[in-house]
Amino acid sequence: MGEEEARSSPALRRERGDAGSHNMTSPDLDGLCSHVNAKISNIKTLLQLRKIGQEPSLKTVLGKILHEMFLFNDLLNKMELECHHQEAQQDQLKELQELIEKDYDEAQHLEENMPFYLPNAVPASTVGLPAKKDEQGKEPEPGHQKKPGKNIKHVKEIPFVTVEEFESVPA
Repeated sequence: MGEEEARSSPALRRERGDAGSHNMTSPDLDGLCSHVNAKISNIKTLLQLRKIGQEPSLKTVLGKILHEMFLFNDLLNKMELECHHQEAQQDQLKELQELIEKDYDEAQHLEENMPFYLPNAVPASTVGLPAKKDEQGKEPEPGHQKKPGKNIKHVKEIPFVTVEEFESVPA
């Protein structure tokens, strides 16, 4: 049984020249023939173009076509550079999106798992609004105008203790 499998292997059939090996190399020969035919066709086309290029009436047309081909090539090169640039931007945007999603997930987690020892946040709408309403309701007095932008901080007064009072304090 092992000998029959060895005899029917493709490598052995090629060595012996079996008819089955012709089917395996046939696509290779067909591909080679089509490649050679394409090369011959290209050479014929080049010879025809060379012959056309020697005629004076068609030289200007070929020159214009050549110029348009160079412009088209430059345009294709610019488009290729733009595509590479856009691909790089797209990669950067994907990285940025991943970072933003990561930050959003972390913020969501912090919001859901707020530590108990941190104070609760006061809504921004309640902070400082009553004082502003009071200031807006008043009309400024002509004689008592304050300079804008200065905040006056009041310092608590502490009574002074004299040396005699300090010594009279029981220890």
